[in-house]
Parts: sequence; C-alpha cells; structure tokens
Amino acid sequence: MADGARTFTDQDSGDLILDDGVAGFETADVGPHFENLITSVVPSSVVDDLSSMLTEQISWDQDGRTEWETNLAKNVELLGLGPESAADSDDAYENADTSDSPLMLTALLRFQSKALSAMLPMPDRVCRTESAIDLDAVEDPKEAEQLREDIDSAGRRVEKFVADYLLNGNQSYRSETDRLLYECGMHGVGVRKVYNDLSREAMPTRVKQVDINRIILSYDTKSFTCGRITEVIDMPTPDLIRNLRNGTFTARDISIEDGGESEGPLTEAEDRIFGYTSGTMREGDSHRIYEVRMELFLEGDPHPKGLARPYIITIHAASQTILSLRRNWQQGDLDESPIECYVAYLFHSGKNAVSAMGLGHILSNVTRSLRKAQRRGLEAAYLQNHPSGYKLSNMKIREGSSKVVQGEFVDVDTPTNDIRSAIMLHPFQGPSQGLLALADKMEQNGRELGGIAAIDFSSLMKSGVAAGPAMAAYDESNEFQTAIHSRLYHGHATEMRLIMDRLREVYAGRPVPYGVNSVLLPEDLTMVNLLPIMRPSQISRQRQILEAHTIYEMSTAAPDIIDRRKAIEDYVRAMGKPDVSEYILPDPSEEKPEPSDPLTEYTMVLNGTPIRAGISQNHQAHIDSHASQMRMLQTSSLAVEQGMAAQAALSAHIAEHMGLQMSVDVAARIGMPLDQMVQIPPEMEGQVAEQIAQGIAAIEQERTPAEQAQESRSQVEQIKGQNQQSLEQIKHRQAMELEKLKAAHAAQLQQQRDDAAMERAEQDDDSALAIAQLPNRNSAPTRSGGLS
Repeated sequence: MADGARTFTDQDSGDLILDDGVAGFETADVGPHFENLITSVVPSSVVDDLSSMLTEQISWDQDGRTEWETNLAKNVELLGLGPESAADSDDAYENADTSDSPLMLTALLRFQSKALSAMLPMPDRVCRTESAIDLDAVEDPKEAEQLREDIDSAGRRVEKFVADYLLNGNQSYRSETDRLLYECGMHGVGVRKVYNDLSREAMPTRVKQVDINRIILSYDTKSFTCGRITEVIDMPTPDLIRNLRNGTFTARDISIEDGGESEGPLTEAEDRIFGYTSGTMREGDSHRIYEVRMELFLEGDPHPKGLARPYIITIHAASQTILSLRRNWQQGDLDESPIECYVAYLFHSGKNAVSAMGLGHILSNVTRSLRKAQRRGLEAAYLQNHPSGYKLSNMKIREGSSKVVQGEFVDVDTPTNDIRSAIMLHPFQGPSQGLLALADKMEQNGRELGGIAAIDFSSLMKSGVAAGPAMAAYDESNEFQTAIHSRLYHGHATEMRLIMDRLREVYAGRPVPYGVNSVLLPEDLTMVNLLPIMRPSQISRQRQILEAHTIYEMSTAAPDIIDRRKAIEDYVRAMGKPDVSEYILPDPSEEKPEPSDPLTEYTMVLNGTPIRAGISQNHQAHIDSHASQMRMLQTSSLAVEQGMAAQAALSAHIAEHMGLQMSVDVAARIGMPLDQMVQIPPEMEGQVAEQIAQGIAAIEQERTPAEQAQESRSQVEQIKGQNQQSLEQIKHRQAMELEKLKAAHAAQLQQQRDDAAMERAEQDDDSALAIAQLPNRNSAPTRSGGLS
C-alpha cells in the first residue's frame, strides 16, 4: 500500500474501498488520549450518522441471538426450581404429574461449590503474587538476596491490598463470583469486566460480573478482543446525571424513556424461579445504555495509514444519542491493540471463545428424558392407587353420593346380588420395572456427563492400595472436572492480570493507604504480578488432603531429602487451617540468639548452643575472655570431639567480635550510626564503601611499628600454639587408637584361648563317652556246647 493510502468499508454496500488520493495522513494533535472525541474532534454530522448505523447493527445482533436466548431459558426451567413446572403437553389430564429430575440442579450445585472453594479458598485472600523481576539477571548474590526479600515483602503488601480492595471496598466480589460460576456452569460462559471508571475518584478500578444476556455479540465475533461487542447497561437516572456533569458523557437533549425495553426470555425464566414480576420500569427510573466496542474509520481521528482503530461508543438507546466516543488503545501502543476488559470463564469449549457449552447444553436432553420417565412412573403409581373403571348404568348409590369417606360404608343398590359383577376396575400395572431400569441407566450416564460421579475413595483405601496409585485413580475419575477447573484457572489468571494492569495505571508510583494503618509502597505494584490463589489440579479437599498425606509419608521415609516441617505445614493447610502458626512451633534454627556476657556464652558453647556478638558489646573484653577460655579447653578433660567443637565455636565468635570492633572504629571515624554499619542499605553501599576504606587506612597508619611487630609475634605464637595443639590432639588420638588396638588384640587372644580350652573339654567328653560304651572284658559270656 502506498504512503497515504486509506482503506474503508462502505456502510451501505459493505464493499472494501481503497482511496489512493489522500496523501500525507498524520495523526492530528487532538488533546488528551482518552478524552471524549465528540466534544472537539468528531463533527456532529458524523456523530449522527454513526449513531444511526450502530443502532441498526445492534438491532441485527439482537435478532440473531433470539433463539440462543430462548434455548437458555428452556434449560433454566429444567433446574426444577421455583413454582410448579408445567405439564408435558396442553392436553394432559387434570392430575398429570409435573415433577422434575434433580440431575441438572445437582450437577450445577456441585460444580459451583467446588469451583468457589477452589477460586476463593480463604476468607481474606483472593490472589497470590510472583516476581515481576528476573532475579537470574542479577549477578551480585548479595544484591539478589536483598532484592528477593524486597519482592517477598512487596508481594505480601500487594496481596493484602488487593484483598482489601475487592472484598472490603464497595465491591461485591465474592457474591458476584458465585453468580459468575452459576452462569459458567449453567450456560457455558461467565463474564467478568475489569476497567477503570474515569468518573470515579475513589476506587476507580472496577471489577464486576456481567450477565451474558447483557452482552450482545455480532455473528463474526470470535473473542472479547475482536468484533463488535455491545454491553447493555440499565443506568439509574442519578448515575446518568453524574456522568453528564463530570464530563464523562456529553449530550444536548436526552428524551426520557417510557420505562425501558422488555426483558428477554432468559431473564423472564429466572424471574419466575425467584417470584419476580418481569415488566418495564417506571418512566424515568432507568436509562438503557449501549456500550459498544468495535473498530471504526473516523474522519476526525484518522490512522496514519488509513487503518481502522478501536473505540468505545456509548449510546443512549431511547434517543439514539451518542454520549461518548473514546479511544480504546493505550497511548504509545504502535499496534493500537484494543484494551482488554472482558474475561470469559468457560465451562466447556464451544463454537468460539465467547460461546461455550454448559450443563444446560450437555444435560438438557438427558434431564428431559429423566423428567418424562419420572413423571410416567409417578403417574402409573398414582393411577394404581387411585383406580378408575366401569359400573353398570342401573347401579345406584343411596343418598346420591359416589364419594366414600374413610371409615364409612355406603349402601349400594345393584341389579345383581354380587357388587363385584356390577363394577369392573381398569387394569393398571403400576410403574414398569423396565422403565425404572432405563431411568437408572440414563441417570448414571447423566452423572458421568455432568461430572457428578465420583470414585469410592474410602473403599479404595481400605483395600490396601498405596497412596500414589490411589491418587492416580482419583485423578482419572475426575478428569472431566480437572479440565473444567483448568479453564477456570486460565480465566482467573487473565482477570488477575487485567486487575494488576488497571491498578498500575491508577496507583503506580505513589503510596496508597489501605486497611488499618497499612500502606502500599510506590514500587510495590511494579515488583510483582498477580496470580490466582487456586490450583487447577486440586478440585476438592479430598484431593488436597490425599496429596498432603502422601508428601508427609514421603518426608517421614526420606527426611534427608524432603523437608518434613514444610510437609506438615502443607498438611495443616489442607485440613482447612490456613494459619499454621497456631499449631506448629517456630523453627529454632530461624531464631537468632541474643548477645550475652562471656561466661554465659562459654556455657552455651559447651552445651552446643549458638552464640552471637552484639554491636554495642565490649569487644576487646570478650576477645580476651574467650581467648583464655580456649586455652582452658586445650587442657580440659572433655572428649576430643566436644573440645574441638567448642574451640571452633569460640574461634568463630572471636572473629565476629573482631569484625564488629573494626565496624565500631570505622563508624566513629566517618560519623555513621552503628545500626547502619551492621546492615548498610544497598543504595548507600557505593557511597559508604569509599569512606570505610579511608577509615580503615587511617586506623592502619596510626598503628605504631611496635604494635605491628607485637601483632605479628602474637600471630606467630597463635599459629605455633594451634600447630602444637594439633600435634597434641593427633598424638592423643594415636594413643587412643593404639590402646584400642591393644585391647582388641588382647581380647582376640583371650577368645582364642577360650575356644581352645572349650575344644579340649569337648574332646575329653567325647573320649569318656566312647570308653563308657566299650564292652567289659571281665564279664565275657560262657560258650555253650563245649567239651566235657
């Protein structure tokens, strides 16, 4: 396309026209970016033509969705709520059954309860945060650690601020979330709107739920960021006046509506459930406003290349007056992408990203079949208990009544002596067993389609199945619900992103007070991003407890790999107790010991308790005391390992005192408070480093050569002492090992002697036993049959 070419669509024929005759197109300076363009940019003639065109297009879009809204209204009736339902047909008999199947209502309530507990599991939290800064790009480890702590602190403040903004402000966030989930589950899509209300000074960022029958989409609209999207707003007259006076709307003359337009079939069906009387409002109470988002070619606000631009057009429906026309892209955005404000929560994918399938679509036919089967079965039972039949025409009942009161006998005159031959009952078989079996089968299929069917987890665990396979079986049985919750997570993540974008536009760069004595710092909103608090895989408390229990068992089996304390904390949270500090004791390793006197610190070292030096202590006295204590340990009767551990702890503690003593001397020379010397802020480190270097150099120059020589000799003596101590410890260890070897050798020799003596004793016993078993030669038997 040549420079200066302009494309536009003819509004009458719809043909695409390319105009090469317009050259040098540049965006004119038209004032503030988000100003109302009808006041100074767009001519009145263009505004009138635009109003007529949009009103006609909105009427087309409304006509195109009539059948869609009628189908949704029919599905709402299948919930079986409210007054008694109508009979199946107009020619039904007087006592025809009008009961409804609870299948769809059960599936909807189950989905709502699970989804609400997943999206808002805690009463005082609606989101969590993650870092918006890439910490891997920070090379300095100390700076990265400090930045991570700042991000964590900012995240906690932002979480509390957003929760207070949505839950405690003038917002019905929790109740509207419930309504949002109703529409998502029933109709397939729930809509939330996130925007900045330019007419409000306090809490301008608004988050509200929009009923889907208030959203009018053109046929070619595929998502909430493209196509023509119209929101129907019934604005009270005081709000309209406020917007006119503060400059949000502009109008010369607005006719008063005669009560508004009639509601559609979906609204009428919901009003019937709650007993509302649908109808028009009184004259002047409310004004119907059309807020249209679409792309336009405006002569007064042209694109440099003649392209269409996204705008928001607000129209007064009764008078067809355009109240405002504003740009709908961020200033400086070269692509001029439409600003997102609508978030779609989808139950199941449908025709496009704004039209999905809900339980009303999935279970409508099954519910209708179950309702008919239930009604036929109840009618059969009713007719069986209240039979009808035939009687002879000349049979009469005395007193002229055919109704029999319970406990009363009525006289009957019959032409025969047997009343049974004058009356014949109509044969009713009662509910069919085949019908009941078919209804059970249809309900089972419907429960599977609606995600109501669940695995018998208690029986599975009683059978001895391990936690891992049991969790896999549970997840497989809930794949349908897991997929739905994943879509909810995607919608909630988009909503959190839009909330953060709108909050940054209003509050970024300045402190914001909130709650009770709480303040959001200027840089907090730029350091973190918002994320949903829900987890799409955990769709029930049963799943959460099972997962926490599995991780706890793993931490018990492998404590060196998995943090058992963290596993127990997650287990407590899964049990529904978010504040784990009420049940779990604080970690002793995270508690820093308090500074103490040298004698107490020596006792703590012997007991293996950590010690810490304080900036305000007498460091030289501590150094001298602990040095003497180290020399005492060298000649003590403690075990080698215990003595070496105590000496190592005292040596590290002496080094800590020496470092703090240096900090005290440098702080006194450069005039810096001691508390800042202990923890220098990162933004001041570069300025303070040079002063510290100068202070240390001054201390080094003031030292006399004798002091330096004395320190050198002390260091040499200390090294010699350490070497001598090491040699003595080595000799002591070698002597102990030699004694152990001698003792082991003596024990081995004694064992060999004992074994030899035992073996000789066993041999003597065997020899004695063998001798005892030999025959006695002195008592040999006499031979018989000898010579006489």
